[in-house]
Amino acid sequence: MAGEQKFKLVRQLVTYGLIGGLATSVHYLLMAHLIGNGWLPVAASTAGATAGAFVAYFANRQWTFEARHSTARMVRFMAVAALGLLMNAILLFTIQSWLIPSIIGAQLMTTLLVFIATFFINLKWSFS
Repeated sequence: MAGEQKFKLVRQLVTYGLIGGLATSVHYLLMAHLIGNGWLPVAASTAGATAGAFVAYFANRQWTFEARHSTARMVRFMAVAALGLLMNAILLFTIQSWLIPSIIGAQLMTTLLVFIATFFINLKWSFS
């Protein structure tokens, strides 16, 4: 991989991480707002996660992958987000059960693995 390609990949990874933080913030802020207005926690979290996923799609499309919008891309991105949720559940259970008893340590390892996997799936499939 040439130096320019490596720099682009690192820039994309950093941008993807920052946008993930932004999307998570949207999720949590909307969830807190909705719970404060009488919503049940699971419904509020679901609405927040959905809003966060759309923020992540549009921001990653624009700044991480520099792609044009298409419904097919958005559907692929949301499918990867759903896959990431499934991966999180399976990996967290496995890592915490067999490798890292601490829930915080297990979640940190899980988050790193899901982050890397979803980045490359989005790079090679959702936005290709």
